[in-house]
Amino acid sequence: MRVTIDDFWNWVNERHAIHLRRYAGEEPPWTNDPVLQQFRFTEVFRELDRGTRVCWKMLDRCRWDRPDLQVANIVFYRVFNKPE
Repeated sequence: MRVTIDDFWNWVNERHAIHLRRYAGEEPPWTNDPVLQQFRFTEVFRELDRGTRVCWKMLDRCRWDRPDLQVANIVFYRVFNKPE
């Protein structure tokens, strides 16, 4: 099977379309693609990823005046935390 750049971009577009359908409150299945139905993938845009949203919300509440602590907390969150 030969995978092309077009295949990749089609996958990216379909993955993001799934996000938009879920966000709009549509009922599953959000795609006809059996792989995307069966397996979980990260969001196409990092800003939409649940872990990123949790991290930003946590940092927004803290309002630290020390950027070094903000960076350290982001690293610790990414290494050790799971938002589930």
